[in-house]
Amino acid sequence: MLGPRVRRVLPGLIAVEVLLMVVLSLLLWHATRADAVDGAIGRAVYARPGLAVRSIATAVTLVGSPVAAAVGAFGLAAVAWVRSREAALCLFAPLAIGAAALVEKMLKVLVGRARPSTAILVHLQDRSFPSGHATGSTALATAAVVLLWAIGPRHLRLPLTVVAVAYAAAVAASRLVLGVHYLTDVIGGAAVGTAVVLAAASAWTVGERS
Repeated sequence: MLGPRVRRVLPGLIAVEVLLMVVLSLLLWHATRADAVDGAIGRAVYARPGLAVRSIATAVTLVGSPVAAAVGAFGLAAVAWVRSREAALCLFAPLAIGAAALVEKMLKVLVGRARPSTAILVHLQDRSFPSGHATGSTALATAAVVLLWAIGPRHLRLPLTVVAVAYAAAVAASRLVLGVHYLTDVIGGAAVGTAVVLAAASAWTVGERS
């Protein structure tokens, strides 16, 4: 599914993402308050109810919801079928994105970090790390990029990669603007989404060569 040059750097990329995920999990273990950096950034970007930027962030966050990620996963599966007619390739996005969501849920329980106090305004009082929206949107974007570079039209690879990255970044930013996550939550979510999907891509590649 992936070219030889990509396969060579893939283990290193996965290792970096996993290391980041582990380090953040240990640092934030059962944290009940923000550290200085998380707190300062959270206060700087938080938008109070009634502001226009909050309405925009609300709309953006909807397209990064777990439901949207699931719909996107099956959309990628349909595209993969049309482009390749390979059943195994069609399963890649749903399984990889589903696995990322499972890891995110497990980490939420294990790390047990409390959400920002501003999250209560939107009735969110569950665990905060890692961000489910950041995990799902990053997993979806990563799966889309993997499939794009594997079976997508060459002339669309770069522009659509930029779109995918911008989508994931916008969803992550929206969670900060709404005050429902800390910066480290969305970084952790992005690490989970990227690591799991790249690991799945690596496994698919190994399976193709065996």
